[in-house]
Amino acid sequence: MKEKFIKTELDIHTHLDRIEKIYNHIQNVQENCYKLAKELIKDNQDKLARKLLQRGLRHDQSKFTDLEYFGMYSDDECLKWASIENHRRNNEHHLEYHMTPLDMSEVDIAEMACDLKARSSEFGTDIKEYVKEYVTSRDISLNSKFYKSIIKYLNYLLEDKFN
Repeated sequence: MKEKFIKTELDIHTHLDRIEKIYNHIQNVQENCYKLAKELIKDNQDKLARKLLQRGLRHDQSKFTDLEYFGMYSDDECLKWASIENHRRNNEHHLEYHMTPLDMSEVDIAEMACDLKARSSEFGTDIKEYVKEYVTSRDISLNSKFYKSIIKYLNYLLEDKFN
């Protein structure tokens, strides 16, 4: 029944472009997870490192479902919103999956940090500004434990670290 509401007919170039964008994002996140996992192992956090590697291998697989694959790029704003909300509510590295940031596990936050770094790079934005905007736009304090955890993981990945 979904097919009646979601336009699923695309030309080959659109399919190829979309798959490349999704695939490249997933690869970027996986690379960040791998780099972070190596740093966590050096810091005697091997269990978290292994969990993060598992998460990286599963990262954003829902983007290949019909709702997300077609909906996120739809001209229909309601469908686009529904597909984005579906994605956020079905992937543990998104705040919206949880009741509050306090409900997020360390691996959720570590994967989120890897995702934020990838998104920032893909958008060509400064990671520090991108993360601050991400957090404050969700009414979360820059003094919160949540923000400090994201920064902790990002600092493992960045040469130019957060202060």
